Amino acid sequence: MSLATGGAGAGGAGAGLSMAAMAHGGPSAMATHQHTRAHTNTAGGAGANTAAPMNAAALGADQLDKNQNLNWKQIKSAASYPIVAMDLYGDNVDVALFPSVEEKDDEEDGFNSPEDWVLSKHVKSLSSNLTLNKENETSYKALRKLLTKSKGYNNVLKNVCDFDDTTEKDKDSSAKMEIPSPQLLLGIRQVKQLHKATMKKYTVEKESTHAIQEDTSSKKNNEGGVFIQNGNLDGTTVQQNNDFDRVTLNLKLHSSKKTLTVLPEEAVGLVVAKAKQSVHESNQKKNGKDNEGEDEDDEEYLDYPLAFALPAWACHDNAIDSLMDACQGTNAVLYQRSVAALAGALVPPGLAVHEGKQKLKKVPLFDHLIKKIGEHAKKTQVAEQQKKPLPNPSYAPMVIMAGLTDDGIELTAVEVKKPNPTFLKTDCHVPFQELNVIASIAYHHTNPLSLVQKAFCLLTDLVDETCPELEEDGGVAAIVTYGSIEKQVKLNVAVKKTLEGIEDDEVWKQGIHFESTPEHAVSIGTAVLAAVSHSRISRPSVDIYNVAPNAVGISYNFHGGKKGTSWTDPKVIFDYDRRVPAGPYKLDFSAAECVAMKENPSLLDDTENIVDEAEKWNKAK
Repeated sequence: MSLATGGAGAGGAGAGLSMAAMAHGGPSAMATHQHTRAHTNTAGGAGANTAAPMNAAALGADQLDKNQNLNWKQIKSAASYPIVAMDLYGDNVDVALFPSVEEKDDEEDGFNSPEDWVLSKHVKSLSSNLTLNKENETSYKALRKLLTKSKGYNNVLKNVCDFDDTTEKDKDSSAKMEIPSPQLLLGIRQVKQLHKATMKKYTVEKESTHAIQEDTSSKKNNEGGVFIQNGNLDGTTVQQNNDFDRVTLNLKLHSSKKTLTVLPEEAVGLVVAKAKQSVHESNQKKNGKDNEGEDEDDEEYLDYPLAFALPAWACHDNAIDSLMDACQGTNAVLYQRSVAALAGALVPPGLAVHEGKQKLKKVPLFDHLIKKIGEHAKKTQVAEQQKKPLPNPSYAPMVIMAGLTDDGIELTAVEVKKPNPTFLKTDCHVPFQELNVIASIAYHHTNPLSLVQKAFCLLTDLVDETCPELEEDGGVAAIVTYGSIEKQVKLNVAVKKTLEGIEDDEVWKQGIHFESTPEHAVSIGTAVLAAVSHSRISRPSVDIYNVAPNAVGISYNFHGGKKGTSWTDPKVIFDYDRRVPAGPYKLDFSAAECVAMKENPSLLDDTENIVDEAEKWNKAK
């Protein structure tokens, strides 16, 4: 199973402990999971005898939920800056903004046109790959200065990074170096832990046996310029099997210069800095200011607050910790990508002219969900008049969010509750005041489209089990796709084909309503949800009730993790789709119990005999 992290030695008989967060997916979870679920590997698995320290392991499944909340000091310090929202794991990195408190208040005072009502704006789409200029001494020195002194972003973004469309045929590819999707390397401690979908994107350099890395890049790597290697924060290139292990990017930026070692979070940090700069330039242009006259050392935009949308398969704790390190010290709020897409799908898509006046366009998904609520209310009224049993009094329309990218697939069931009566009248950001996540299925895969049937059938089983009243409520209200238009079309066809194979089921009937969303729905929705976290949207606000997109498992080794010894099968201590946050999990073994389990590992699951066997060792001399 892709266990994204943690473990440490326990006392007594040299027992080892490994705790890890795993997304919906992975064969080794099958035997321990309560439900019959199919899984796939999400981040590659650590070796059988390897356990990373547990300082950030057990609560990995709660990271996404906890990073949605800010204290008053954090909100106040960021109030004068726009929020930068990023869909980091999409086919492109879409960037959106939500204005600062001052700009928001100015616009609300004016409201010169309905367009001013929608404050979340799409700014720019960046390539998911990071392209650098090579064989240029200025570029080399600029990047080296940034890596050593953590300053000089303006210079690097101007001279080193190329964020233009790299598909143009007149580009000189020999002068470019491309780092494929650096965000996929976040949180990975060793090359062998990489998911095979990520591994295919990179060339791996053999591990060095020297304490200090020698510049021995092979000819093949020199030509491409980019390769990955095991590293450690102490500067060595030998894995230490501890929390300081890192997968590093080694860049041959100049043929006559030394190879530059870059951490994945530093590479992602360049993409984040460009997103912030793009928002800054957009604001300057809107305010009629010229960016060219600015001081090159002025990097105030690096203080802009951030918001990220993450797919469930990327929500393990090490990846989130690394992502936070890429934020230039600013506070970032995190949201599940599918929830952000739903929020973005409910934002008015633009303006329409009606009777010579500009009006906000209707939101088809919102109208459909309100219609479903109205139909249920009518059923309730008829039942009351006929004195029959009333339908479900806590009815809430269920929406299935379906997203597809080059790297993975996401399916999430969400209930929408508490319609906002002022939506499209005095507010256009919060159509529903409560989003209740029921279940989330996600896979990181080389061909995610091939997993649609498997993932959808798994989701149907979970929803049927969790919400047995759904059949009485009239089934699923809508299936909503998000992502690029091309991917949405493919996903729509694949899901409909899957539904055709489901017979005699009122919940998953073939007549389910389908909706597509704008390509930028995820980034727009992320900006809206971040505005809620930053208290920039007046009441009514929106509450999100998450379930964990991960399970947390624990594994043991009673031989101190020595080579040649094995770890026990993972035991799930916090299951998938549980409500978050969760309390601590207590673990208490005596030295005698550890010795007894070292002699007979089967005692781990035998709570009756382990006490008797431990007593024998307590009495031993």
